[in-house]
Amino acid sequence: MAQPRDREQRDELDISAMPELRRVAEEVARSGRVRVLTENGKVVARVVPEEARPPTDPDERRQALLSIAGSWDEVDDEALIARIYADRDRPGRAAPEW
Repeated sequence: MAQPRDREQRDELDISAMPELRRVAEEVARSGRVRVLTENGKVVARVVPEEARPPTDPDERRQALLSIAGSWDEVDDEALIARIYADRDRPGRAAPEW
């Protein structure tokens, strides 16, 4: 199931008047750990801590992205591709578990 990535994709629920749910939310925020809510052994929801990211300046982000431009310029792409295919065919290599 896909998880929402931003506020526009999720419904907000004011928990001010819900002491038990507020207690769980505060615990999750304090501990940073996910809490799984169950009913009769079935998972019904997850309470996930909000990511605490400092606000970033758009100009700083743009500069950071521009600074990596050309960083692969000296990589021999044909040799890299050949090595990747050779590694795939290497005996004894475990198949990925999906």
